[in-house]
Amino acid sequence: MLFRSILAYLLLFSVALQPFRREMTVILFEFNKAYIVKNLCENRNRPQLHCGGKCYLTKQLKAQQAQPDEATAERIPHLPVMPWFCTDPVGFPLTTPVALLPASIPAGRYTESVTTSFLPGVFQPPRD
Repeated sequence: MLFRSILAYLLLFSVALQPFRREMTVILFEFNKAYIVKNLCENRNRPQLHCGGKCYLTKQLKAQQAQPDEATAERIPHLPVMPWFCTDPVGFPLTTPVALLPASIPAGRYTESVTTSFLPGVFQPPRD
């Protein structure tokens, strides 16, 4: 039971933070800036550029921006456009003539059986 509730909160938290992926990338960059400058920066051998790992951050943000476009393109099927509309009636009217409609729609017997006599018995305080 505890595992399920932890898993539910974790999934809810991850879904709630999904719109903030770009901001999370920048925050994680700031937390790991020393490691990124030392190991992952493309300009780590040229300190005169004063890159500070911004090249790595730019590359990550561009990759993240291109990622949803690829996912959206995969989800949308590429189907040929087919004309599914009909310009010429096929021989049947699309509206029902008024003469064929009933004059009045009967309400039925369900309205006769509605009663409130049983309701007060439900809303009583518990007895000791």
